[in-house]
Amino acid sequence: MVFYTTKNINNKYVEHVSASIRNSSLFQTASIHIKGYDISSSKEQYVEELLRLNPGEAVTKNYYGHSGKYLFEFTVDGHDKNSVEIVLRGKNAAGECVAENLLAAKENIAHHHNSSGQARSTLIPEGGVPVTLSSLPVTVTHGGQHVLLEGTFFTQILVPDVDSFAYGVQYSLYRDGTFLTTLVQNRAYSRRAYTPYMYYEHAKLEFNDVPGEPGEYLYTLAAVEVSRNAVVSAEVDHRLEVTLKY
Repeated sequence: MVFYTTKNINNKYVEHVSASIRNSSLFQTASIHIKGYDISSSKEQYVEELLRLNPGEAVTKNYYGHSGKYLFEFTVDGHDKNSVEIVLRGKNAAGECVAENLLAAKENIAHHHNSSGQARSTLIPEGGVPVTLSSLPVTVTHGGQHVLLEGTFFTQILVPDVDSFAYGVQYSLYRDGTFLTTLVQNRAYSRRAYTPYMYYEHAKLEFNDVPGEPGEYLYTLAAVEVSRNAVVSAEVDHRLEVTLKY
């Protein structure tokens, strides 16, 4: 569960509030609980709404702005809760945007060309539930341009007091929801059992894509557990890099 708030906003030009919410996960639905408060005198709730967004679904909700004195809170739940993006805009009587708050600061999105994205850490769910690791929007300037993508993974596997265990994870790359390539990391281990222990695995996925027409494309890294035996938990530090060529 992730909680976001605008804090108190006081903008006399705002008459309406517009919340744009997008679930950028490729696999999981997300639940968003919205609460809005009028803070013109005391904190009085006037909005309460529960949304459920399918993978890739986006919605815009409009509310009264109480003369620019308002506060909004969003509680997001789901396996891919960090893939939900929320932008709250305050609009004047003419419908023009006069205030903007990016609440879900797109934690999994890094705008980088020819440079490295910031490393993120994600817990891999049990039972073969896929999870989005990173999403990266890339703008292609001309037809036939090559997009070189590199995903790096540092998997941390916690095991109990056992002398053998196994773990497997599959990393996949997508462009606008279309599968491009995959990498499977699947190993069995043996050791002297004496105490819980953390094992580490490194992996790299590379792909040269030619998306075609100029425009913006969304590249997404995802992970899914493919095998587990005597493993307590698995967490992966990951990074997606992109280089534009030709």
